[in-house]
Amino acid sequence: MNKYLVTTWLLLLRILNWTRHYFKKFYAIVARWAKQHWPDIKKRLLLYYRLTRLDKPIGAMLLLWPTLWALWLAADGIPSIHLFLVFTLGVFLTRSAGCVINDVADRDF
Repeated sequence: MNKYLVTTWLLLLRILNWTRHYFKKFYAIVARWAKQHWPDIKKRLLLYYRLTRLDKPIGAMLLLWPTLWALWLAADGIPSIHLFLVFTLGVFLTRSAGCVINDVADRDF
């Protein structure tokens, strides 16, 4: 076996071991912080959920219908799961971003 390949694998294993060790510490710190601040985090997530209008999905469904229709026509049948997920997530993200921008523009009215 090539000695450079062995050295590379050993270095990669050492890096993975090091990152796993420090990610455990990082996860413990984040988990402790989240446990202390969970009511505030929950309240903020609910506000963002309402700001992006994810609680009212009719707008996203109205955008999703022609998007999926075009995707099915372009694929000449059933599209791949990757394309389906990308377009579906894109519809929800685009609609959410549009709702946020609209609220920012209308904040003084």
